[in-house]
Formats: sequence, C-alpha cells, structure tokens
Amino acid sequence: MTFDVTIPVLDEEETLAQQVGILHTFLKKHFPANPQWRIVIADNGSKDQTRAIAEQLSQEYKEVHWVSVPRRGVGLALKTSWGQSDADIVGYMDLDLATDLTHFLEAYQAIAEEGNDIVYGSRLHPRSEVIARPF
Repeated sequence: MTFDVTIPVLDEEETLAQQVGILHTFLKKHFPANPQWRIVIADNGSKDQTRAIAEQLSQEYKEVHWVSVPRRGVGLALKTSWGQSDADIVGYMDLDLATDLTHFLEAYQAIAEEGNDIVYGSRLHPRSEVIARPF
C-alpha cells in the first residue's frame, strides 16, 4: 500500500532540510519497500529560500517531491498535493514533527491493516496518541 505524507510549508528555510531529513530517515527505516511512500513538500507562497531547498531535497532524495501551491493556506496546500497524488493513502504532517514519529506506525497500521478510513494524531493529551475511526 502506497502513501504520501504532505508537509505544507511557508517560509521554512531554516528548518526544512533538517526536518525532512529526519522524516525521510524514519520512513526509510520503517518502510524500506520502494516506491511505497513519498514526502511531498507543498510550498504555498514562500518568499525565502524554501522553494530552492525543497527542489534540492527532491534531487537528493528520490522519495521527496515538491509542489508549488498557487496561494497561501494549509487547506489549499493539502488539496493541491492530495489532488495530484496517486497514492493509496494521503496524509500530512507539520514540519515541526510535533507528534512523535513512532505514532506514524500506529496511524499506518490503523489504515492499511485495520481498515480505518481516517486517523488523527494529537498532542493535546499528556502523551501523543493516535485516534482511528472507520468512516
């Protein structure tokens, strides 16, 4: 089962390469099958070097792609990225990787193996958690 992880970005030149590198390393370790997954950087109007860094990352890592979003807005970034995707599963993650990446495995399992349609990860509780629901 293939999946895309979209990261909406706006003026993130300072942390983009590092955070995408962390996510890429994690996904490569836990999902070694190629081409099972992609990281999609959705740049929605950055004025700094974010786009150039995203392009460089897409050349460095075959699993990293970037899309240019016509206007600002996280929702539009997701709609643009997901609308272009041919993956079985689409999702998103904030660039700060605020939810512990180990929960990504739970989210994937909830959809790919347990048949849930929607999964949401949250840091609102004392510990991060994954909530899965059939749609």
